[in-house]
Amino acid sequence: MPPASRPNPALIIWIAMGSSHLLFLGLGAMLAPAANPDAVATAQVFALPAMMTASASIALGVIPALLPGTPPFTRNILRWALAESASLFGLVALMMCGEAVYQYAYALFGMIAWAVAFPKDDLPPVAG
Repeated sequence: MPPASRPNPALIIWIAMGSSHLLFLGLGAMLAPAANPDAVATAQVFALPAMMTASASIALGVIPALLPGTPPFTRNILRWALAESASLFGLVALMMCGEAVYQYAYALFGMIAWAVAFPKDDLPPVAG
C-alpha cells in the first residue's frame, strides 16, 4: 500500500489566490454600479499600477536577483499577492466609473501573472 500523500500547501494557496480573481469579477457583476463618465479618467489611471504589479509578479519569477536570499515559498506568495492586486485595481476602477471593461482588462493582467506564477518548484516529483 503506498504512503498517504500530503496536500501541497503551495498548490493549495495558488488555487485559493486564483479564486480571488474570480471572486472580484463576480462581485463586480453582482454590484454593477451605475456609470459615472466623470470618473473614467480616474479609472484609466489605474492601468499603470495594475500593469506594474502584474509585471512585478512575473519579474520576481524570471529575475531571481530581485530578492536575493528570499525562500522560494515566500517569493511565490509575494508573486501571487502582486497578481491579485492587479485584479483588485480592476474592481476599484469598476466601482469608481461603472465601466466593466476596466475590470476585465485589469483582471486579465492579474490572471496572466497568476498563471505564470504556478508553483512548479514547490510541487513534489511525479512517481512513476
